Amino acid sequence: MAAEPRDDLQVIGRPTPKKDALLKAAGRAEYADDLSLPGMLHGKLLRSPHPHARIASIDASRAAALPGVRAVVTGADFPGVRYGNLPNTRDYQPLATDKVRYIGEEVAAVAAVDEDTAEEALELIRVEYEPLPAVFDPEQAMQPDAPQLHAHAPANLSAQTGFHFGDVDAGFAAAAHVREDVFETQPVKQGMLEPHACVGLWDGAGKATLWASKMSPYVVWRQLAMGLDLKPGDVRVVQTYVGGGFSGASRRPCRWTSAR
Repeated sequence: MAAEPRDDLQVIGRPTPKKDALLKAAGRAEYADDLSLPGMLHGKLLRSPHPHARIASIDASRAAALPGVRAVVTGADFPGVRYGNLPNTRDYQPLATDKVRYIGEEVAAVAAVDEDTAEEALELIRVEYEPLPAVFDPEQAMQPDAPQLHAHAPANLSAQTGFHFGDVDAGFAAAAHVREDVFETQPVKQGMLEPHACVGLWDGAGKATLWASKMSPYVVWRQLAMGLDLKPGDVRVVQTYVGGGFSGASRRPCRWTSAR
C-alpha cells in the first residue's frame, strides 16, 4: 500500500513525471535514425567474422566502382590514429589495419546514396584473413603462453584497477562462514526504443557535427576528435533523445570470483 505523500517533502514520496514520456508515447520524439539532412549519404561497416586474425589484404575496388557508392575507407586511411578513454588504453583504431582482435571489429566502411547500395557494397569487399589462435577465457588469456592481442600489453593486460574497502583479512577472520566461488553470467541484449544510428555532418570549414543517441556525449566527443585526428574544438556532438538508459552495447558474459 503506497504511503501518503508528506506535505513537508517536495521530491521524496511524490510522483515525478518523466519529461519526455508524452513525446515518446506519442511517437514524436526524434531519435538519431529519424534525422535526415539534404544530400545525406548512408554508411555501413564491414566487420570481422574472426576473433583473431591477420589481415592479409583488402580489395575494395569492386565496391568503389558500384554505382551510387561515394566512398570506401579502410584502416589505411587513418595512419597512426589511435583513440581510447584513458592514456594507457588508447590502442583502438578507427578501422583495423594489421589484425582483427574480436568478432565484429570494423574493417572497412562505405558511404552510398541509400542503405541498400551500401549493403551491396559491403558484399563486394574482399578481405583475406589469416586466422590466428584465439582465447575465450579471461584467466587463460593472462597465461604466459596465451595468444597476445597487443605487443605492448604482456599477458593481455593493458590496464589494471584495484579497489580496497576496509580490512578484508579482519572481515574474513570475524565471519561465521567464508565461501569462494566463480560465477558466470550469460550474454544479455536489451531492447531499446531506438536503433543504433548516428548522423554526421562535415562542413566546409573542416568541422564535424555528430547527432547520436548517446548517454555520454562528452566521451563520444573526445574519442571522435581523436579518431578523426581533429582538434576537440572542431567537433560538436548533439545528443538526441535516448530510448534506453541501460547501455546500448551488448552485455558480454561476466565472470568474477566472490568470497564472503
